[in-house]
Amino acid sequence: TAEPVNGLRTRIHGNLHLAKILLVADDFLLTGFEGDMTLPLAERRQKESPLHDVASVLISFRYARTVALEHAIVHRPELRERLEPDLGQWLTLTTRAFLQGYRRSVIEAGVLPSDEAAAQRLLKLFMVIRSVHALRGELERRPEMVSAAIDTLLEQTRSSIEYG
Repeated sequence: TAEPVNGLRTRIHGNLHLAKILLVADDFLLTGFEGDMTLPLAERRQKESPLHDVASVLISFRYARTVALEHAIVHRPELRERLEPDLGQWLTLTTRAFLQGYRRSVIEAGVLPSDEAAAQRLLKLFMVIRSVHALRGELERRPEMVSAAIDTLLEQTRSSIEYG
């Protein structure tokens, strides 16, 4: 039986990824608050867990890793074995730093479920949902990115997220 998970529900960005985040001086600026334009406005305005946006950023990190690798090996496929571990480490460190920073910034706001295991399960669920959504979008609009979307979705079945 599923137990209810406590945590804040609020309006979220809804389409947060690295292309929507700008570095300005010593701060970050989030853009594109219209949300996911494939969804009706009423659906975009619904309150959700902010972990939806966290999951979207984590998926975006995975895309960045995959695209960086593909670009690096397009003319030199022999580099794959050398680059994959380094890019994997970059992904691990980036994910950990992002999650720790996010957790520190929202710990008092009641955004996260108080139960650590519940927070991890919820984030994992949102990452799977976001991965499936991304795959659908790539199939419809950017077929050249389908491999990144498939890799990201498959990774969700093999990995765990340490939120904290």
